[in-house]
Amino acid sequence: MCLIVDANLCSVIFKKTNDKAFENLRLAIFSSQLTLIHGGKLTDEYRKAGVLDVIASLSRSGRAIKVPDELIDAQLAMIEDRCTSNDHHVIALARADRQLGRVLCSNDLALRIDFKNKGLIDKPRGTIYSPSRHKPSLANC
Repeated sequence: MCLIVDANLCSVIFKKTNDKAFENLRLAIFSSQLTLIHGGKLTDEYRKAGVLDVIASLSRSGRAIKVPDELIDAQLAMIEDRCTSNDHHVIALARADRQLGRVLCSNDLALRIDFKNKGLIDKPRGTIYSPSRHKPSLANC
């Protein structure tokens, strides 16, 4: 299964916290049920948030995949002016690897709208992770 975690939730997901809302997702990531994808500016945002060591550990164990920056940059050129959010790099990441990045975990409403936009992400469509609907949210991974 696959997942993109936006920087606005990476500390909650990747660091040990008392936040119960994302406990099922955290367990799924660290128990090899999900594969995290990252790359480009999102990886830089993970570094700034202080979670890159966790991402590196997930990568070593095969639970995280870094999409090459060239693939993300090629997609950025095609969609940058079409996004309503300021996270066009996340949309480009999802488009760069169409087989992997189809579920988004984010609190950013504008990014969530972009991620569901058929004109930006299609075949397969993007879905949004919801803590209250854990299994149905991950069904398309």
